[in-house]
Amino acid sequence: MGEGSMFCKLLEEGKEKDAKLALRGSIGSGANLGEQRSVNWKKILEVKTSDSQFSSSSLYWDTVQTCYGTTTLSMENTRLPACVDTNHCPTYGLGQTGQATVNRLVTVLAYNSPDLSYLPLLYPITSVLIKQGISEEDSYSYITMVVAPPSSQNISYFTQSKSGWDILCFALKPLAQKYVKGSVSFLESEFGQEDSDEFFQSWPWWIFQHLEINFLNRVMDCYLYEGHKVLFRTALALLKVFHKTVNDKKSDLYNEAKKDGVNKSFANFCKNLQISPEELLKTAFKIPRFSKTDIEKLTNKLEMEAKANKLHKAGRRTKSNEELTTDGRTSSQQFSTPQHRPSGTYPIHHLVSELLSKDQMMSIWDELPDRIASVKPTLAYSSNEHGVSLTTFFNRVDKYEPTIMVIRNTNKEVFGAYCSTSWGQRNMKDDKGLRMRYFGTGETFLFKFKESSTAMKYEWVKKDDNSSDEEENHKKDRSKELFMSADNTMITIGGGGGTAIYLDENLRFGQTERCTTFENEPLCSERDFTISAIEVFGFNDISW
Repeated sequence: MGEGSMFCKLLEEGKEKDAKLALRGSIGSGANLGEQRSVNWKKILEVKTSDSQFSSSSLYWDTVQTCYGTTTLSMENTRLPACVDTNHCPTYGLGQTGQATVNRLVTVLAYNSPDLSYLPLLYPITSVLIKQGISEEDSYSYITMVVAPPSSQNISYFTQSKSGWDILCFALKPLAQKYVKGSVSFLESEFGQEDSDEFFQSWPWWIFQHLEINFLNRVMDCYLYEGHKVLFRTALALLKVFHKTVNDKKSDLYNEAKKDGVNKSFANFCKNLQISPEELLKTAFKIPRFSKTDIEKLTNKLEMEAKANKLHKAGRRTKSNEELTTDGRTSSQQFSTPQHRPSGTYPIHHLVSELLSKDQMMSIWDELPDRIASVKPTLAYSSNEHGVSLTTFFNRVDKYEPTIMVIRNTNKEVFGAYCSTSWGQRNMKDDKGLRMRYFGTGETFLFKFKESSTAMKYEWVKKDDNSSDEEENHKKDRSKELFMSADNTMITIGGGGGTAIYLDENLRFGQTERCTTFENEPLCSERDFTISAIEVFGFNDISW
């Protein structure tokens, strides 16, 4: 009987401790665990979710249909959700189909769990599951379980936020100072404390990015059953083995580390380990008096220090170059645009647009109000498909609220507006019985694309204005609230000192100017432009 079947049999007999030792390889050699790995992992999933009455499989395919409009796997490169660290997306030799499956899995999880803001280990763990041959449905059940394990299991797999991730990264060095103190002292004396700190803070990637797949699979055997303490033990074992070799100042490894730096030399060391996976795990689990309680105490302490602003990333800027403006402020300090929700989690994969690329579409959806971004949209109007009659335009778009209007001119410039209320409001009357000339709300915004796929957004100028001097400045302020206007001869968006978007009754010609409502730049290079095509995407059908 191989160790794989032994693990399942021990679990069925209620011998959980012996089952754990079988996975570690302490019972038998552990050499045959690979033959039964898929069976073992499915058994672990069954045990860890035994208290759950909920079928994540049905939820998965329903969400796939919502997000992509089909259950057929798309081979297109899709934008990953923001909870994924795109700098660390190892695929472990997966082909195009496998990678597309991983992308779909993490996208669906992020869509169903929008509160999970930062999960760097999600992508590599999902890749390992698919690489091992775990079915897509079971892989989704697995990643759902490791993200939010049942409370009855009393187990942790990984963190769910940026602050939690930072604490996890900081936690290894204090543990190393306690359990492999000589390694830490050596690294600090040879490479300096700053380089040493930065080295330790990258420790999860020692395992998920530097180890070969045969080592990683053995770590995953134990990790899936025992939780994240296995990762800490594995990292300490790698450190211990590395120190044993690099400590010899005549060795090639020592000279390499001195020349190329400890990070690069350690990465190469992990990729070319001269011990077996069984020896690595044996070293990891031989570390005495190391428990889950040690990790919990340390992370609680670090969390308190983080709240007191005592934790700082060594050798790293807190903001990337991309987040800094030329005057040194962050983009969030310079603009009022709120932080984006996780991208790539919108139900728009079914949409076919002749005017927008997928990346451009994602960029617009990043800016939508939260309650709208998760609504499945419809292509309500396309001038190429439905003609260029203003009557047809209104007949098709009036029933939707809100809408996104996208315009491409004959110079191939693309721009438009998020229109917060229905165009049907042009027929509404005010308290005096007069037709409303302007309508809409402050959620309306303009956008345009330049060279990149990122939308340049122009918001309502009074969005963050809490001024109470409305009566004194009524006329002046009125020009800042000219959101939308239309009749049977034209459409306009934005007003006051100019019109941001004007379209004529034939939807052939338009104008764009700076306006007071949005304080925007003209949306294309020429004030007067000729329309090439228009598309309108509608959200909630209010016709009922």
